[in-house]
Amino acid sequence: MRTVFVKALIVRDDGRFLMIKRKGNWDVPGALVTTKKSTATLIESVKKECGIKVDIIKPVRMESRKENGKEVFDFIFLCRYKSGKIKLGKDYSDFKWAESKQEEDYMQVGK
Repeated sequence: MRTVFVKALIVRDDGRFLMIKRKGNWDVPGALVTTKKSTATLIESVKKECGIKVDIIKPVRMESRKENGKEVFDFIFLCRYKSGKIKLGKDYSDFKWAESKQEEDYMQVGK
């Protein structure tokens, strides 16, 4: 069985991108895809998890891994911060707007 997630690499006008902390690990916001509307799922998830609105610019990367014996695929989209103030959902403990060098590192090595 395969599991598919969509993730948002959200960039502000100053070039910084959003990282959120969940269960002690830093990552970008994302969601499990349960419908065929993956980009709509991503926009809704970012609003729910982080309290902000984004525009999707383009897909930038696909990663795959094994998790608990299942194939997991992450589709990462470059997104532009549109509006709103960060309000983290209950599953998240912290956030930061990271510098672009960290964005390049994330894009090269994944999580």
